[in-house]
Amino acid sequence: APSVSCPPGYEQVLCNARSPWLGYLTNKGVNTKGVISNDRSCGVSACSERNWCEVTAVCKIPDDYEQYKAAVCPISFEMVGDRSSTADDAQSRASCPTGYKVSYCEVQTGLVHTRSGGAFVDPSNGNVCVAVNGGGGPGAIARAVCTRSEKVSDPCNSEGPHLPKFINLHSRGAAPSVSCPPGYEQVLCNARSPWLGYLTNKGVNTKGVIPSGNVCAVSRCSTGNWCEVTAVCRISEDSEVYKAAVCPTSD
Repeated sequence: APSVSCPPGYEQVLCNARSPWLGYLTNKGVNTKGVISNDRSCGVSACSERNWCEVTAVCKIPDDYEQYKAAVCPISFEMVGDRSSTADDAQSRASCPTGYKVSYCEVQTGLVHTRSGGAFVDPSNGNVCVAVNGGGGPGAIARAVCTRSEKVSDPCNSEGPHLPKFINLHSRGAAPSVSCPPGYEQVLCNARSPWLGYLTNKGVNTKGVIPSGNVCAVSRCSTGNWCEVTAVCRISEDSEVYKAAVCPTSD
């Protein structure tokens, strides 16, 4: 009972059937030219090991790229970096593949405030989550959630250039602070300082994250003993919210 099916993301464009024994393809959906139509399963039943049948299929990747992504590409998944060395300021990096951006980043091993310098998304590469070991620390491990990132239609102008789904922000200094632009919402805020204790009692948890809903900022650092925050902003999933915040109105 030979049968084949195309893998996710591909569509069947041809199915053929064959048997050396005449009659074994009769009344099984095989036409007089040895073809099974594409709206049927590519299979033949009621053959045997001795009097066998055979099917072959041709599968084509769809012309609609979005259809392929929906079938094959996960919306999000985790990536975990290697443990860093135990040196002060040693880094562990969890990297997302092309087409994905970091939507969550943490020091999986914790110990921020005592043995870790915190976490941040690389300001020059939104695909990379970095966890930092602190003095006397056992080595840090970075954990990232990678989310599919593509350009999205501008709710203000559907015929204009597309907009990035994610925007990355970064600030370093005595009182670093960032905020998402209108039409975007904060989905992640990380904090880091090479000086242990400078993130303590400032809304930063033990994994180097400032929870969502809080301002992405750290105060009471200094120019010499700086702190750093990074944020990931995602375009509003509700186009009406984006339009109300961004699109010009005519009186």
